[in-house]
Amino acid sequence: MSTLATQLKTKIKYLIPFILLIVLSCTNEQKFDVTELGESEQSYFAPPKIVDLGQLCDTLKPTTIFIKDETPPNIKIAGSPTVTQLPVAISLIDSIPIINLESQGEGLFTTYTSDDGLAMDAINFGKTTICDSEGNLWFATQGGGVSKYDGKSFITYTTKQGLANNSVRSIAEDRNGNLWFGTYGGGVSKYDGKSFITYTTEQGLANNSVLSIAEDKNGNLWLGTDGGGVCKYDGKSFIT
Repeated sequence: MSTLATQLKTKIKYLIPFILLIVLSCTNEQKFDVTELGESEQSYFAPPKIVDLGQLCDTLKPTTIFIKDETPPNIKIAGSPTVTQLPVAISLIDSIPIINLESQGEGLFTTYTSDDGLAMDAINFGKTTICDSEGNLWFATQGGGVSKYDGKSFITYTTKQGLANNSVRSIAEDRNGNLWFGTYGGGVSKYDGKSFITYTTEQGLANNSVLSIAEDKNGNLWLGTDGGGVCKYDGKSFIT
């Protein structure tokens, strides 16, 4: 027993310094105080990037391209589009589809293609077809620009008239009647009926591929991009 007791005393003697070291390190540890950090260190998220267009040098400011000074847009009166008569008409009664034999042949599909004046047959996916405040229909294509249909003819606008890029991925109309075309790789173009103004990353746009455009209740435009996040445009600056 005396030998075992001696061994225990020896082990305890060697452990005491380590125990004291742990106790001292815990009592002397400084507490983390967020208030002692600088403002930039306290913020977990980086502040949004703000680019004021008015502060840009002249070489970086957006350029206005007037259509009257460029190649005239392609205008084609819609010819004889394909009209397909539905063989059977379907009526919905209490959300249940019912075949209405009395209305057979009354439903029609009218198809317009590039033969009728549409820029190209490949219409882009997403919000790429809208009806503007004047009743015109706009169609964004996958490389042929954007076509306006007024009920009688198609007018196609491309880079030759000032459009940022011929692949248009989104269209929106703001409260002032301006049309905004988000393109794939060329930025976003604003069309006021007479001219195009294009904004890119050089003016503060988050990314030159704009997939979606929406206007909020305050008139700000929100642009969703492909890889650059979302940015807000208030008419004077871009905030990303």
